[in-house]
Amino acid sequence: MQEKLQLHGVTFFFDCAFQGVQSKGRIQTSQGDISYGFLVNCAGAYADMVAKAYGLAKEYALVPFKGIYWKLSKAATPKVRANIYPVPDVSMPFLGVHLTRVISGDVYVGPTAIPAFGRENYGIVQGINLIESMAIGYQLAGMYLRNENNFRHLTHVEMGKYSKQKFLAAARKLMPSLNADDMVPTPKAGIRPQLVNTKTRKLEMDYILANTDDSLHVLNAISPAFTGSLAFAELIADKIGA
Repeated sequence: MQEKLQLHGVTFFFDCAFQGVQSKGRIQTSQGDISYGFLVNCAGAYADMVAKAYGLAKEYALVPFKGIYWKLSKAATPKVRANIYPVPDVSMPFLGVHLTRVISGDVYVGPTAIPAFGRENYGIVQGINLIESMAIGYQLAGMYLRNENNFRHLTHVEMGKYSKQKFLAAARKLMPSLNADDMVPTPKAGIRPQLVNTKTRKLEMDYILANTDDSLHVLNAISPAFTGSLAFAELIADKIGA
């Protein structure tokens, strides 16, 4: 897809951090200033920070959730020939542990929805930023004490999934024949950029779009954002008249 887009004149900048709005139609980045006619912000875990530079998203705070996975062993992979999903809990914006067969033929088990302490907190302590963690910790503590959306129970259950046995128990609700030897470690992990509305004090359950006259900001790319990305791109293109 990248090669096809480049053939149509699209330029990619990798490892390029947004640093602020320089002036109307111009942003500052770690690779210099970039001018634009219309900006579409799909920055994932950093989308709220970009939007706030435009005076938007003031009522939202980011609370990242970590999704960790296990993978089925080569011997166990043939047991799963298609994706296996649970019935979602409509009170929470998380699907729960499921089994996903990917294009390589591997089968992943997960993810979790463990409260994380940083936008890059992919490991146990890796990616924790002290200042950012304090702000996130404040939001998590409030959600835990208020226990809205049964958040306290979610925290206890998800933190327990750092244990392989607890993780296996969740997977066996979908596939009882799984055993501990069937699941092997994998470095695969993800961060879900979940927004909390600081006015209503609730987790946002749907996509949130905000805009100025020359920008559109996708603030809450809920699961399965990547799966639905091409269809969602059509929606964005329609909104901006592209």
